Amino acid sequence: MIERIVRIKNFSGNLLLSVACSVAFVAPMVMGTLSVPVAQAQAAAPAVSAAHVPGDIAGDWQGTLQAGDKSLRTILKISKADKGWSAKMYSIDQGAQPFNATSITLNGSAFKYTVDLIGGSYEGTLSADGNSITGNWAQGPNPLPLTLVRATKETAWEIPAPPPPLKLMAADADPSFDVATIKPNDSGATRMQSLTVNGRNFA
Repeated sequence: MIERIVRIKNFSGNLLLSVACSVAFVAPMVMGTLSVPVAQAQAAAPAVSAAHVPGDIAGDWQGTLQAGDKSLRTILKISKADKGWSAKMYSIDQGAQPFNATSITLNGSAFKYTVDLIGGSYEGTLSADGNSITGNWAQGPNPLPLTLVRATKETAWEIPAPPPPLKLMAADADPSFDVATIKPNDSGATRMQSLTVNGRNFA
């Protein structure tokens, strides 16, 4: 009888020991299986970049205007002003001269600016993410499509250096015209450019 009890105890002890070993072996496997998807999910989560403040159009914008067989790269630099914004426009394939925007507005997503000096204006729609403006440039009877994209340091086009200033006419020079030629303006501009002669000064 005593021998039977001892055997039962030994059997119970071995059974408990086997169960304990099984739990100790299986638990890390279960926990490892559960932790892998979590780690993968964390690794797969994309980094969230800082979004632009809604309605803030300050910055550099650029786009290519297709005028006939010419591709003209356009840069628009917008700065915050006391009331609204101010802007300078560059047509970098035609020189480095900046043109001041006469007015610039943003009503909801409707964006517009004008450059009275060259008789041009632009109207477009600001995208929901604030990184592009799709619209048309008008400088004549036929508006041309122009999409402006917010530029970054990596994508910004370089503005050419301005040409050196012209040398002044010699004080003893006697300017005169041998030939004067008048040609039609086929650029589509509606604003006439004038030449003013005031003594020895031309403007």
